[in-house]
Amino acid sequence: MTITNFQIIPGYYCNLKCAHCSVDSGPNQIAKLSSNEINIISQNIIAVQPKKLIFTGGEPTYYIHIINEILSQCLELYRPKVLITTNGCFAMGGSNKVHEILSSFKHIDELQLSMDKFHKSNLKPSEVQSLIDYTSARKIKLNISYCISTPMDFVAFEKMAQAYNIKMIYQLVDESKRSLETNSVFQYPAFQSDVLKKKCPVLDCISYFPGQGFSHCCSKWMLDSCKKKKTYSTVEECMNSVFFKRMYQYTFGDLVDFVQLSISDLLPQHSSPCCLCRFLHNSFFESMSEEPL
Repeated sequence: MTITNFQIIPGYYCNLKCAHCSVDSGPNQIAKLSSNEINIISQNIIAVQPKKLIFTGGEPTYYIHIINEILSQCLELYRPKVLITTNGCFAMGGSNKVHEILSSFKHIDELQLSMDKFHKSNLKPSEVQSLIDYTSARKIKLNISYCISTPMDFVAFEKMAQAYNIKMIYQLVDESKRSLETNSVFQYPAFQSDVLKKKCPVLDCISYFPGQGFSHCCSKWMLDSCKKKKTYSTVEECMNSVFFKRMYQYTFGDLVDFVQLSISDLLPQHSSPCCLCRFLHNSFFESMSEEPL
């Protein structure tokens, strides 16, 4: 199995506290990568050589020094693509601030701007344009990531797509500690059986969480809500885990059949791969000694 994407959370501090945040970041969060963790991450990146490094958060622009340290250890040995996810609040300071912040990164190939009703940055069109101008001039790919929690959000998404001539992607708000507390989870009208034909959507991704370790899961809520540990000290240990091998080999339908469930046993929220995975493991697999055949 080839690891294509390597996601790193340099720290959980963020100037925003979004209602849907899957990693529970915010202004009061102080956890960040230690010097030892930076070295461990760099060593594992070099060993695995993923195609893309994804720095998310928290807000990565508050951790430029940590990101640059990781890049300094890796880029001399091989050249992955580098993606930075940001809420873009620094663009409120104008084009000079955009240049100051983005030029401070050792390398950027892609910039992903999180902008929707949850990321209450309220960027003006001129401020978004300053990001478009900077990235376009330097051939940095730019996209807007939009989170959906209600059907009406699709309307707002389409309006934004018409306003900005750049790539836009959307994702449905999944269950997390924060989204459950704020009732921000996308509500499926009924169970969507197509999920049973699928495998985990992030099989080609490894994530690192400060103070916890490497994981195949990209959601801190999944890690914290599972009965058994899903973090590991190395990428190799993660990929050799029973959990990873199970998710790599079987579809969700295979796993549902193995625990002898029927579609009528599944709720609308189990249409989400992450929610279905958490349900199956906490309710069945964590207490089982055998694997699907």
